[in-house]
Amino acid sequence: MTNTGAMHVDELVTVTNYVCSALSIFGSVFIILCILCFKKVRELYHIRIVLSIVVANLIFTLSGLGSLVPGLLDNNGQNPICKAFGFARQFGSVCSLLLTAVFAVMVLLWTTSGLPNIRKYEKLTIIPVVLFSLALACYLLFTEKLGNSNLICWIRNTGLSKTETFILVFAEFYGILVLVVLTNFYCFIQVIRKKRENISKGQAAQLLLFPGVLVFCFVGAFADRIIITQNNGSPSWLQVWHMAGVQLLGLLNSIIYGYNRSIRLTIKEGLGECCCKCRNRKNPSATSTNLSKALLSDGGFHSRGSSCELSAQEDSKTKISVE
Repeated sequence: MTNTGAMHVDELVTVTNYVCSALSIFGSVFIILCILCFKKVRELYHIRIVLSIVVANLIFTLSGLGSLVPGLLDNNGQNPICKAFGFARQFGSVCSLLLTAVFAVMVLLWTTSGLPNIRKYEKLTIIPVVLFSLALACYLLFTEKLGNSNLICWIRNTGLSKTETFILVFAEFYGILVLVVLTNFYCFIQVIRKKRENISKGQAAQLLLFPGVLVFCFVGAFADRIIITQNNGSPSWLQVWHMAGVQLLGLLNSIIYGYNRSIRLTIKEGLGECCCKCRNRKNPSATSTNLSKALLSDGGFHSRGSSCELSAQEDSKTKISVE
């Protein structure tokens, strides 16, 4: 490939990186804000693991935007800022992967054996995952293995033999990825088998999306890394697939983990309550009567947001009586 062609591919990969990263950052920040703003979302049993996954994905996504910093990749990325980005990249990627495996195991245990006090087990698993991810990142930092790695900062391409690079890339990430994907498939397939009488085909397919997203996001990157360690370059389309897949991880995980059905309903109810409060502020005379009717009525505990409906009915009755 000529220098002009290589520059064109680099520009295409960079643009792909920026677009996919922007989508992932939006998805991750949206879920984080929803968790912080809605108390009922924070009360869901699995929300700590979901929040941890989303935060790890956000770190992973932001660490891929190092090319925005002028001169970051100069001298093959052998500078403190690039190494800091590489450290964050390693930590965010491994932490995100392992937390998805923890989530899958928790779902299996909770579904099949009714695991009690699940929040206690969340704490016991999240902390070791974070410490293990930090240990792997510290190893790369202290052994001077971080640097320019195909337009991002991670395990550097230069200064290391192809064999050493392949071993590092596999041991630090892709070997863990294979184990995590297998764990996800095993756990969710077991859930589907044990609950096959109470689960539809659509719900079963949704469960398989959890490992499916990992395969979609990293299969291109895995193939690209293998080719790079064997040759000096890889096809342009594979480079674009590599970058698009890994940088879309934050968006896709935000959708399947952070914006699932239970969280969507909780957010919808929270927004409905906010609308009720705003409406009642505009019509304070009917607030106390409407709320008491909503709680004491037979349907008050079955349909949230009924206070708004009763408020509208009360308003209409008031207008009729005045006329």
